[in-house]
Amino acid sequence: QQGVYNQIYANARDMSGTFKLVCPLSADELNDAYVAVICDHPEIFWLENSYQYGYASSDKDTAVQMTLKYNALKSRVNSAKRDFNTEAEKICAGAQEYGSSADKEKYVFEALAGLISYSDGAKYNQTSYSGLVCHSTVCAGYARSLQYILNKLGIPCYYIYGTANGEYHAWNIVQLGGEWYNVDLTWCDQDTGAAYT
Repeated sequence: QQGVYNQIYANARDMSGTFKLVCPLSADELNDAYVAVICDHPEIFWLENSYQYGYASSDKDTAVQMTLKYNALKSRVNSAKRDFNTEAEKICAGAQEYGSSADKEKYVFEALAGLISYSDGAKYNQTSYSGLVCHSTVCAGYARSLQYILNKLGIPCYYIYGTANGEYHAWNIVQLGGEWYNVDLTWCDQDTGAAYT
């Protein structure tokens, strides 16, 4: 799985389409590797949340090749990366004014809450690009934006997904001062202003 994870990451970065897996995997193992890449790498914002796989003729449950799918940003990825990096650098520069990781995290939290609005119909929804550049996204985009900025600042931050109130949801776990904290930027970003808890 680690080898296939590395393949998916490299091919997604290079925007390649179909490739043969370094080793056969079950459909579930392939999905786990794919989801891990998406959760670990918010900077690959041109990658879609779906893929296809080819299976061995003798075993339809064993994947032997994979085809990645991309959103419309693939066609202008260089300018999209420039826009993305510009927005990220603005927030990083502001955070660098603070000394502690906790103060930097709070600054980033409040900066993103002020920048992003929640929308189910956002362009490039669920990506870090939708949050940082389009300033409109859902929980996945909030969480991926926070993850990207904090990791860029050297603050360990993971993208977490699951269910909340019976619906799909995404948030983060952040390490500050040797302790791990759940951070839910989406739910804290209310119309009355960001409620930092």
